Amino acid sequence: NYANRHNSYFVWFRVEDQQLQFYKVVNDTFTLKNTVSNIVTNINQWYDFKITYDRTTGRIAVWRDNVYLGSWTDPSPYSTNGNYISFRTGNAVLNVDELKVYRSRYSQVTVTVGDSSKDIRYQNPNSTTYGAKIKSIVVDANNNLSAIEYHDLNVDWTPPTYNATIQDGIATDVDTITTLNNIAANWLAFTDNNSGIKEYWYSVGTSVGDSNVVNWTNVQLNNNFTTNITLTPGFTYYVNVRAVNHAGIKSNIYTSDGALYLPNGNLPLAQFSSSTTEACSGTPIQFTNQSIASDSVHWIFNGAVPNNSNQPNPTVIYNNAGTYDVTLIAFNSNGSDTLTQSGFINIWQAPVIQIQTNVINSQAPYYVVFNNQSQYVDNSFWDFGDGQTANDFAPYHQYNQDGIYIYTYTATNAHCTSTYSDTILLGVSEITPNPNNCIYVYPNPTQKYLVVESTSLTIDAISVYGIDGKEFIQEKIFNSKNYIYVDNLENGIYFISIKLLNGNAYNYKFVKQ
Repeated sequence: NYANRHNSYFVWFRVEDQQLQFYKVVNDTFTLKNTVSNIVTNINQWYDFKITYDRTTGRIAVWRDNVYLGSWTDPSPYSTNGNYISFRTGNAVLNVDELKVYRSRYSQVTVTVGDSSKDIRYQNPNSTTYGAKIKSIVVDANNNLSAIEYHDLNVDWTPPTYNATIQDGIATDVDTITTLNNIAANWLAFTDNNSGIKEYWYSVGTSVGDSNVVNWTNVQLNNNFTTNITLTPGFTYYVNVRAVNHAGIKSNIYTSDGALYLPNGNLPLAQFSSSTTEACSGTPIQFTNQSIASDSVHWIFNGAVPNNSNQPNPTVIYNNAGTYDVTLIAFNSNGSDTLTQSGFINIWQAPVIQIQTNVINSQAPYYVVFNNQSQYVDNSFWDFGDGQTANDFAPYHQYNQDGIYIYTYTATNAHCTSTYSDTILLGVSEITPNPNNCIYVYPNPTQKYLVVESTSLTIDAISVYGIDGKEFIQEKIFNSKNYIYVDNLENGIYFISIKLLNGNAYNYKFVKQ
């Protein structure tokens, strides 16, 4: 915007006067600062000019054809806002070829790469054309210039790209692997416009992007591979591929849609799991069908209850200690596959509890003898229901008050624990034997209702009460068969008292579930 570049310097070659002149421009006004004489400049001749400016010291130095011609040092140099290099001629035509601007440096320098604010601002336009040229020149203390050192540089900060799919299989995409211990994949060429593709890497995993089966492997510039690995039937395997360009930049990871390993081809593959493989006798164990390509299944459980099933996920119980085989047969329209797991289930013997009680005394204090005939017991623990406990195998216990007591016995061995609870009635109405089996109470345990039925006796009323003596239900009876609904009761042990018209009463214990 200024005729003389506002605040600037001029280096001027005077052809007629054979001079080299140094000018300083302040607020667009020229001032001659230094003249070097006997500098012959010929017209129609190419010259190689090199001019340096030290913005710290203010020294301007000039070389022509690598010969030092002179310098001038500005005591008040311009040190900021240098933006342009210009050419000016007077009564002459000037041809300029291969203009280069250098900046001072240390023996080592960091060259920035990237956007327009960086030293190197462009990537390779293609893989054979350099994105940058780095040149350096050195001046010694005697103003001698070195030769220019050149270095052509490939520049690429963009990763390779891919716009297709990774295919399972050596030629076309497959969804099922049937070849034993063999996996393959193929892909199209990746694209890198700046430096080109140097190599491809692949991995194999059981999930997208994973390499837990085959670690990342270099296949050079091949765009397919086949490798021998141990495959697990029923597993889906994913192939992951990435490319590396000549700048060492890795592409994103691209993954196939996966291939399922089915060694049987179109036949089903029987597989299963269980909630546990070790349990105590009497413990429910659930089995889960994990078969591949099956329409139905059949289970065989040797030693279990039930010992077979057609349900997909059955639950069975082993009542005896031992080691048991499990067999699953999977079916589809093409055939079947049988899987037998030998010794799959290990059952430990749980304590088998058998207890009889004998009450001594007809009034408090009561002495109760616990006749323990349990088997497979190493340790015992009793809770007598009155706040007292014991660790004896077959204890006796003193109850000081009338009442209904629930005692709990816990038996343990090296692997298992069994628990049993029962009720003792002391000083309260005992359970009266059923007269000639003429009264029936069922089902027991129950969830919704009790059926009270008499074949020859006339029932007058029925009451239901808890073990603490609290009455919950009282009904007048008019029929020989009656439904007593107990679904509103909490789960637990209850008593039902049946009063006859003749005045007799009979008590029964039942469990609400």
